[in-house]
This record gives sequence, C-alpha cells and structure tokens, in this order.
Amino acid sequence: FEELLGYQGFLPSVRGGQIVLDSPNMKIRNIAWAEYVRQRYIDKIHAQVVSSLMQVAEGIGNSENENGLKTIASGKEELSALVGNEEAERAVKALTAWLNNTQVSYATFAQTPWTTSERNKKLEAVLTAAVEHDPVIGEVTKRVMKYANPGKVVLASSQVIQTPSHLELHK
Repeated sequence: FEELLGYQGFLPSVRGGQIVLDSPNMKIRNIAWAEYVRQRYIDKIHAQVVSSLMQVAEGIGNSENENGLKTIASGKEELSALVGNEEAERAVKALTAWLNNTQVSYATFAQTPWTTSERNKKLEAVLTAAVEHDPVIGEVTKRVMKYANPGKVVLASSQVIQTPSHLELHK
C-alpha cells in the first residue's frame, strides 16, 4: 500500500534528521544517505585543507619575521595531518614559489579595509554565486524538490494514511 501511494511515514524524516544532525546512533540505510555523509566528510576535509593552506600563505606573506615562520609551521603541521608530510611540504614549496613570483602593488595595502557589514555582504554574494553553480547542491535540491512540493494526490493520500496512525499514537 505504501509503495502504491509513495507514502513512507515518519521514519525517513527521523533517520534523515539523525544523519543531518550527525546523531551518534544513526545508521546509513540507503545510497542517498551514504552519498550525503560522504559529501559532508569531503566538505569538512576540504575546509580544513583550505584553512591550512591559507595559514601557510599568511605565514609566507610575513616570513620576514618570527611570527610568520611560526604561522607557516603551524599551517604545515595541520596540513600534514590531513594529506601527509610529503604533500604538505610540496604545497608549502609551491605556495612559496607562487607568492614570491606574484607582485602586489603597495596601493593594494593602502586601501581602506572592509567594514564588517561590507565583508558580510561580499561573503553573501560569493556564497550565493557558489551555491548557484555547485553541482552537488543542485543535485540535492533536485532530489528534495519532490518532498518540498508534493502533488495534490500525494498530499491527500498522506493525510488519509497519517491520520489513523497519528490517532493511534495518542491513545
């Protein structure tokens, strides 16, 4: 009966919520959930790698002082934990070569820094542009659309099925 109407009850929502909230007792029960957990892991690692690389780049930009050298070492250590010593060393060398060959005008440093409000607006614009062109977000949006905008038949059938089971819960 559930297959005919496409109604799956509350359990998929509960399980989906557990996965999204990273509940300790979650169980991955289908390919879509496994893909979500995999992508979440990749996104987490990606953010850590980018952060470590940015720290290394910041240190290279200030490498003429002791604080810059500490920043490079710290960023390299974080990166090593993620990709290994050899790759981290290669990344530091590549960033150093690139930054040493990139000429930045002193006028760039003379500009007035952004205010918090300006920074937030620019960040929002970048995130909006990234979301619009991100294939993973596009695929997830497409998959979720059928639940966010169900047809009239699905809505009506789910209410008919949900009502008796809902009443049983409150006895």
